[in-house]
Amino acid sequence: MSARLMLQNFIHPEVADEVVAILGPNQEAPFTYGMLRDQSNFLYQIPRTLIFVFGRNSTTIAAWTVQALDANHVVALINPDLPSGQIESLVAAYEPQYVICPCNETLDAWSIRRQANGFGIFQRMQHAAHGLADGLSLLLSTSGTTGNAKMVRLSKSAVLANIGQIGQALNVTPAERALGHLPLHYSFGLSVLTSHIAFGGSIVMCDEPMTSKLLWEAVRQFECTSISGVPTHFDLMRRLGFERLRIPSVKTFCQAGGRASLTLLEELRDEARRRNGRLYVMYGQTEAGPRMSTLPSEWVDQKLGSVGLALPDARFEIKPLKELDDVSSDGSGEVLYFGPNVMWGYAENQLDLSKGDEVGGHLVTGDIGRLDEDQCLWITGRVARIAKVHGLRIALDEIEAKAAQFGRCAAVELNDKIGVMFQQDTVASELQLGQELARQVSDLIQGLGTLPVGSVIVGICESLSVKGSGKLDYAEIRKQMLGETP
Repeated sequence: MSARLMLQNFIHPEVADEVVAILGPNQEAPFTYGMLRDQSNFLYQIPRTLIFVFGRNSTTIAAWTVQALDANHVVALINPDLPSGQIESLVAAYEPQYVICPCNETLDAWSIRRQANGFGIFQRMQHAAHGLADGLSLLLSTSGTTGNAKMVRLSKSAVLANIGQIGQALNVTPAERALGHLPLHYSFGLSVLTSHIAFGGSIVMCDEPMTSKLLWEAVRQFECTSISGVPTHFDLMRRLGFERLRIPSVKTFCQAGGRASLTLLEELRDEARRRNGRLYVMYGQTEAGPRMSTLPSEWVDQKLGSVGLALPDARFEIKPLKELDDVSSDGSGEVLYFGPNVMWGYAENQLDLSKGDEVGGHLVTGDIGRLDEDQCLWITGRVARIAKVHGLRIALDEIEAKAAQFGRCAAVELNDKIGVMFQQDTVASELQLGQELARQVSDLIQGLGTLPVGSVIVGICESLSVKGSGKLDYAEIRKQMLGETP
């Protein structure tokens, strides 16, 4: 790909002040570019510090997040749905001086400094100054919903590099208006916000689920041009019916957050084509700020299933793994990523925030994949998703991909067996009769290797468990198949 565009600002410096940047379907007033760039705002006036942001997708939370980043603060985006005990543990571990959250929160040792639209900026009454490494900009959780104190440390240069890579790869322009439905504490959701504001576009912040009529009314009312999501989001759109949603302004679909089935990608490609639009398939990890590759829309036909090319100024390498020889014979290995957007390392408490770069632009992804002759990356699984069954190494992601021909599913290890759970409304009715689905899936999987008869267990549920990010929750699915949950 071409050389990376070098960004210097989180907020586009040249878009006219009156142009709307962030808006939403609720009663909050929209934020214009002039409002975002106003240096008299509180966040531009206080000394550089650590700020925790707890908040749902609102215009105010989005605007304050962008301003805090632009003012060179260190911003930590925290899942607001964490239990109070876990939130208290995070605050104790990192000791932020400021917290942004809803005004109805009870914060005994904090005083409110600014408030707007039901949200406030709170300052700790007693705070000991701590060292923050020069250039440190963003902290993101690696666990999403568990509240683990481990955070990814991203420098300002890395975050801006990835924003530039994304905007360039997706051709984000001032005419683009994204739907901001992904949580901001989820790195994918944050990247949708930052890439549009840095490139002069706009975003509609919406805290409604995709099953809500209010979300689709907002898409229609504000004429969103793009929707980004993980496979479960687009699978839901498919089941709701693209025509029934009545969203003619949407021209671009951006899929990331896990591998989508070829059937779903084909439907997305065809739907984008009917709209004279584009489908982008992307790949990333929080540790890369978060995007690492994009499949150009013009390559979708010949490379469907690939996650595309490394972003500008970056590259992939494949590290051979001998232990995968009995799983894959196509030259797959562990995916390594090299780029300007790679994290500095991890943090587990406030003391770690004084550290600099401990990684050197090199990320071991933990994913298994291969590069084709055009340097397009094909992800085939996770190193951690290798199961040991009767002494044989089995790639669960490969099993899942093969079984997806029968319906949306998840593959897990079940104590020396392989379990495959299907979502009922995606399985043909004739396969749900008797043991027909179990028989066909077992025959397929056992035909892939030398698993003994009886090593595959097949289940059907109303809906596959997913995390807050929309990704499959394999731990919960495994518990369900083992009978450990109702």
